[in-house]
Amino acid sequence: EFSPELHYTSSAGVPSTPDPPSLVQASASSLQLSWKKPNTNGAEITEYILQMDDEYQGYGFLPVYRGLDQTCIVRDNVKRNTSYKFRLSAINVQGESKWSDIVSFSTGCQAPGRMLPPILEGKVHTKSFMVSWVAPSDDGGSEIVSYSLEVNSGQGGSFQEVYRGVDTSFKVQDLLPGYSYKVRVSCSSSEFKSPSSEVMNIKTLPVIPDPPSAPRQVKSRISQAYAIQLEWDAPSYDGGSIIANYNVQMKGAVEDDFRHIFYGSKTCCYAADLQPNCKYLFRVRAKNIAGESKFSEISCLSTGPGPPDTVEQVVVACRSSSAIHISWKVPKTNGTPVTSYVLKYAKDPNGPFEKLYEGAMNKYEMKKNILPSTIYFFRVQACSVAGCSDWSGVSSCQTSAAPPAQVDSIKLISRSETSLTIEWKKPYHNGAAILSYNIDVSGRKVLSYVPDMFENDNTDNTADGDTLTYTILDLQPNTQYRLRIQGVNKSGCGTFSCNVTGTTGKIPPDAPVLDMANSSYQSVKLRWSFLRPQSEASELTYELQMKCNETSFETVFKSSTTSQKVSKLQEQTTYNFRIRAANEAGYGPYSKIMSCKTAIQPPAVIKGLCCSNLSTSAVTLSWKDAPLIQETDHITYILIGREKEKRDSEQLYEGKLTSFVYGNVTSEKSYSFQVCAVRTVENGAKIQSPFSVVLSLTIPSEVTQIAPIALGNQASRENHSQLRKLSEKQLAGIFFLGFAFVVFLISLLVSFLVS
Repeated sequence: EFSPELHYTSSAGVPSTPDPPSLVQASASSLQLSWKKPNTNGAEITEYILQMDDEYQGYGFLPVYRGLDQTCIVRDNVKRNTSYKFRLSAINVQGESKWSDIVSFSTGCQAPGRMLPPILEGKVHTKSFMVSWVAPSDDGGSEIVSYSLEVNSGQGGSFQEVYRGVDTSFKVQDLLPGYSYKVRVSCSSSEFKSPSSEVMNIKTLPVIPDPPSAPRQVKSRISQAYAIQLEWDAPSYDGGSIIANYNVQMKGAVEDDFRHIFYGSKTCCYAADLQPNCKYLFRVRAKNIAGESKFSEISCLSTGPGPPDTVEQVVVACRSSSAIHISWKVPKTNGTPVTSYVLKYAKDPNGPFEKLYEGAMNKYEMKKNILPSTIYFFRVQACSVAGCSDWSGVSSCQTSAAPPAQVDSIKLISRSETSLTIEWKKPYHNGAAILSYNIDVSGRKVLSYVPDMFENDNTDNTADGDTLTYTILDLQPNTQYRLRIQGVNKSGCGTFSCNVTGTTGKIPPDAPVLDMANSSYQSVKLRWSFLRPQSEASELTYELQMKCNETSFETVFKSSTTSQKVSKLQEQTTYNFRIRAANEAGYGPYSKIMSCKTAIQPPAVIKGLCCSNLSTSAVTLSWKDAPLIQETDHITYILIGREKEKRDSEQLYEGKLTSFVYGNVTSEKSYSFQVCAVRTVENGAKIQSPFSVVLSLTIPSEVTQIAPIALGNQASRENHSQLRKLSEKQLAGIFFLGFAFVVFLISLLVSFLVS
């Protein structure tokens, strides 16, 4: 049988020789390497050493990595498209292994650098140009195998390749004139393509443009007489350059060649200063930087009908001081007949001119508003449906002198009973000095008035509008006259002025005749009239006076009425009156003094008629005393009465007593009674007052029923009046208390609101 096992451990060794590193990824600036772990031989690997040999530097193998990772990216001191040698060793605690086999790896290439923009070679032509370029300064580490030239369409489109090859120049052809082309270039290696260069702008030379369309008249405009609004279309091809301007030419019917009328960039123009109703030829050509195009087709356009030409040969002839004849020649109509002429005139060649005539005739005779010895200026304008011509030249003539103008502003400034003073403004002399004035007085006589300034040298030194006055004497008072005036100069008498009416002053009126219409005990009514009719009697005023003492009168009335009642006089008194009339000339004489006497004053109406002691056979009637008017008066009373069935009253009593017992009564019959007072004055004259209020009563059949009636109707009326007065007082008291209560409530409410 075997002995027990004996275990021994040998010592570790250095790692085995590792396999060479392998390439994971290569770029232009780095190499990524990896490797496998070798046999450790009993001891873990503590470090890997990777060395690189750069033949261009000549330093041999140099470490580029030390560590435990099994991969490494080499970036330092690495160049593009270059071959490098690598080897690897592993290290543990026992030492370093042998170097692996040497391997070689190369870095990658880059895209070539951006090229410079192409360069223009030679001159640019209308449809071609030649460009060249140089290789890029950086080929990206590999050989350039081709170049690419790109050109856009010249109208803002995308770039298109026109050349690819190894040459460094190329001629671009089949281009459009006047277009701006963008050119760029790029290069390519076996693997990469460089970015395109910056763009170079090259513009082909332009050519002259095509002719524009023939000029035509703007359709939206109405044909004008002196101008044509033209428009045309731009050339279908501008030659590759902006149209700088257009040259429009025109030829009239009487012109030998075209003449320039417009030079500008717009496709419309305004041909002015043309003749109405005429034909004109037009053509246009365009111009760009390359030159001018051919002329367009010629168009024939016509102006519209226009106003007539200016009127010529205006002939003015002054036939007299009040007539001017004007005539003129018919002007050229310019396509439309003359419908009317406008004739204006002025007194100043610089105006303002006023219209005198408008009509179809080419002559006119001016007969109104003509001033003699005055220069008039005339001008004429012809009109048609197309418009009016310019004003003709100013023609003039001077009228001859004439009699003075009509006097105006005549007025009456003062008057008296036998004279009238008038005033007027001096009229226009009409070319000859005014020598005198004729004043017509109501057609009965004509007065000749020579102002003071004419008396010495027979020359008028006054200015038009000066004021003249003249007083006409020896006229009838209060008489109306019609006055008118005319001026006189060496040419004759002027027109009479409008009539002015003047009335001479009035004389005071005659004394009226005073008469008494009626009288009473305290007043007298007077009336008055004239023995002969007075003019304007309704405008007279009257002053009535009453004699107040032996020597003087006082005015009691002043008015325009013809009657007056004088009151507050005394009875049985004689009064003296006089009167006079007045008009605007003053007061006339007083009338004769008239005396009149007032009547006797009657007593007052008796009051208080009542009855008492009424029985079936008698009744006692009583009344109040009538007051005495004079102390010497005597008062008596007359009592009358009647039954109600009878029509006439009979006198029952006459005397001084104020009561009477009437016993001739019958029971159950009704009676009425009245009383009046009779006043007897000192001279024995008597006058009776009006009767009192009627007292009616009925005689009863029994004494017991008589008592209430004894008081009579008068007492009943007095009691009823007292009751009515008492009721009114009570009503007033109630109203006052109610109003005071309402005021009290309002004051309480106001004080409550304020607090």
